[in-house]
Amino acid sequence: MLFGLALLAPLAASARSFTKCGTDVVAYFTPHRFFRGRTKFSAECDGVLWLFAFDEHRARLLDDPAAIPPEFSGFSASAVSQGHTSPTEPAAWCMAEGRLYPTYDQNIKRGWERDTPGHIASPHVSWPGGCANATPSRG
Repeated sequence: MLFGLALLAPLAASARSFTKCGTDVVAYFTPHRFFRGRTKFSAECDGVLWLFAFDEHRARLLDDPAAIPPEFSGFSASAVSQGHTSPTEPAAWCMAEGRLYPTYDQNIKRGWERDTPGHIASPHVSWPGGCANATPSRG
């Protein structure tokens, strides 16, 4: 099953993140694994609805919205570094310099890890920034 890291929502023309299952993105930072989010712990950030497994995780996004969302709006970091987008698998991800980089699958993740700095340098020049602001949603 392939999906991004943010809940499918109306997206701006610049294309933001998407997901089909609502993975709790903060869980990748602590305890370094993924959890399914719940509607009662949700927040909206730049038009994308994020779901969290715990209220503390939602609070982290609300406290610092730019620090939490995955790089490249949740699309596969490897695909974006090659000039296109693709969905991601929640178990295939890397952390580098305190940022979350989701990848398409475990094979792609291994390739990404061989030259993470080189891949990271490629797409940042043209990719839109992360979440500028966040508000709690009604759950």
